[in-house]
Amino acid sequence: METITVNGLTMTVAQDQLGSAVASAQAMVGTAAKNRKNGHLRSRYADLESVIAAVKPALAANGLACPMMPITEPGRAGIRWVLMHKSGQWMSGECWHDRGNAKGLTPAQADGVCHSYARRYALSALFLVATGDDVDGDIQPGTASPPARQAKPGRAAGTGRRIDRRKTHPDAWSGFIKALAEHEIPLETLDAWLVKNGRPRSWEVPDDAFSKMCNWAISPAGRKAILGGNDGNE
Repeated sequence: METITVNGLTMTVAQDQLGSAVASAQAMVGTAAKNRKNGHLRSRYADLESVIAAVKPALAANGLACPMMPITEPGRAGIRWVLMHKSGQWMSGECWHDRGNAKGLTPAQADGVCHSYARRYALSALFLVATGDDVDGDIQPGTASPPARQAKPGRAAGTGRRIDRRKTHPDAWSGFIKALAEHEIPLETLDAWLVKNGRPRSWEVPDDAFSKMCNWAISPAGRKAILGGNDGNE
């Protein structure tokens, strides 16, 4: 079949049967269950498994398939997806995510985080699935204030165990790193500010203060304090 490329999407010129099938599938897909809790930001979201569960019946009922292949380049990783119809009509595109400064993750783990995010985002976008994003919807600049000082920075309350969110919640940590990158805040600069002001480093902030720290860091006041080196209380 003859193909064309439009706005980054490659597809067969004929789209009548694929378009009709996708429209029918989108009408069938319900809301993905918010089956996971983000321990950092105290929110619930639909993970990749939930999105796939919401989409698969609609795909099967309308003669659709959507294989996805991991792709990797220096500094970023993602997926190449192909939405195929039993008629032979198809369309294809890519979804990328920057690795960011994913400290504490091996290169393969950092790629895996990007691949998982890309699969979830691509499926959600193609079939209009509402998921309740774990980071995007919770980190909002505005009225947040700096994280509180702690007597024992970097330890979980009541356990004495050291916190390391980079290892315990790599997906959420990657989302946090992406939010910092979008606001041009180096992680090293944020951690230096936290330590200088008697706070635990970003991956050591306790659960009950992590969301507050995230919101403050990307707020105008927080960004000014971090990059300017002041105490953040002006």
